[in-house]
Amino acid sequence: MSVEFRILGPIEVCVNGRPIRLGGPRPRAILVALLLHANRLVALIG
Repeated sequence: MSVEFRILGPIEVCVNGRPIRLGGPRPRAILVALLLHANRLVALIG
């Protein structure tokens, strides 16, 4: 299984070359925060 995270332009996640649904703006924002800060603690204020 291969997973691609595309964060330049529209946020996308592809599994085995097929895009998957990510949900609304908040889950997308959390995913981007985690991807941009890999291996670091990320604090979310909401």
